[in-house]
Amino acid sequence: MNMNLKEYETLGIVLDIKNTKENDGLVKVLLPNSIEYLYARGIQKAESKNRANLQILSLVNLEIINPKISTGIKTLKRATIIKSFPFNEILQDQYNTVKYFLNKQLRSNQLNSFMNFYLECLDNIEKYPNHTIDLFLLKIIEINGLKPIFNKCVECSNTENIIDFEFYKGGFLCSNHSKNNKSVEILRSLYWLNQGFNPFIKNVKDLEAKTIKIMLLDYLKNII
Repeated sequence: MNMNLKEYETLGIVLDIKNTKENDGLVKVLLPNSIEYLYARGIQKAESKNRANLQILSLVNLEIINPKISTGIKTLKRATIIKSFPFNEILQDQYNTVKYFLNKQLRSNQLNSFMNFYLECLDNIEKYPNHTIDLFLLKIIEINGLKPIFNKCVECSNTENIIDFEFYKGGFLCSNHSKNNKSVEILRSLYWLNQGFNPFIKNVKDLEAKTIKIMLLDYLKNII
């Protein structure tokens, strides 16, 4: 992807759409290396092809036209939906969580590998909502440069007598550095959290996934 060309293609996630004058709009998108506002002509028209492909939180392929001057706004030429967020009442909390944290990301955040990961989220969110949100929130932590330690005590690198895990401290803690004994089920589940979608879904029950979600949200609300 060469963004210096007059036109280029890229993957993106639709974050917001604001209507402007007449039938046009501004589309806020999360791209692999930035957040951009794209000027979209005619998307308020019922017959607009782009309109149907610009669903909030959908993963889309974008054809973008660069402005003639560096201070100008980029123009959306064409949007093609790859996968939409399966929005329904049951997934309302998950929808709100994903939308909130994606809109909090900064241009400097490392988003290059995020698009393929997000496609996995969309593939799994309906069947495994709590597991998917856990992995999504962990990825948000990672792209903000705060990935926890999952294979040893964060304080002394001890791999034995692990009894606790705290996101705000950076990962697992041994008995020499914590007096808080978390259950074996939660500690095992936190280990699997770092192993990707299939292992995490296969080895972690929904109850533990819900508990981890609370831990992640409690941590993230204090840093983002």
